[in-house]
Amino acid sequence: MKGDDKLKLKRNTAFIMAIIGWATLIVRLKFRIETETVPTTESVLRFLSYFTILTNLLLTIYFTLIALFPKKQSFWNIPGILTALAAFMAFVGVAYHLLLSALWNPTGITYVTDQIHHTLAPAVAVIFWYFYEVKGKVKFKGLVLTLIYPFLYLLWALYRGASADFYPYYFLDTAQLGTQQVLVNAALLFVVLAVFLLIFYGMNRWMAKKHR
Repeated sequence: MKGDDKLKLKRNTAFIMAIIGWATLIVRLKFRIETETVPTTESVLRFLSYFTILTNLLLTIYFTLIALFPKKQSFWNIPGILTALAAFMAFVGVAYHLLLSALWNPTGITYVTDQIHHTLAPAVAVIFWYFYEVKGKVKFKGLVLTLIYPFLYLLWALYRGASADFYPYYFLDTAQLGTQQVLVNAALLFVVLAVFLLIFYGMNRWMAKKHR
């Protein structure tokens, strides 16, 4: 594929995913506000307490900027950012289908938005990473820095649990599991995310060697 065609396909894909991403986030938030009995502010804070939502939000921002400014050099174009997004989104998909999907049975538009966030977006993120991440230029130290995101997320989730008695995931529920067990669960979650990052870093290096 020629360079111009590849750039056009990249931009078009990013444009479509940006539209899908923003529409899905808006629909899910609107539905949450309308169905919950808590104040709107609290409903928004609860919405933003899920790793899935925050990671999909970051991915949507990424796709939006790529669609609008495909050639502009920015933070989002630094080698490793796409790798981190793909790794975290892959975790979202795998964790949901292995651990969380059996806990509820959404229908209608809820099912559609649920599948977009947990199946479509992770799959597209990984495919997009495969084709468009710079091969062999992802720095290990830079990738390690992206772990600041899940670390801050865990602090946020634990804070929300303690201050608002709202736990986005059952394995972070200190009221049911106790503080010690939740801290262990949080540490394990952080390690698993680091492993996902390491796997994607290794695949990027392997693909670079293969292309050589």
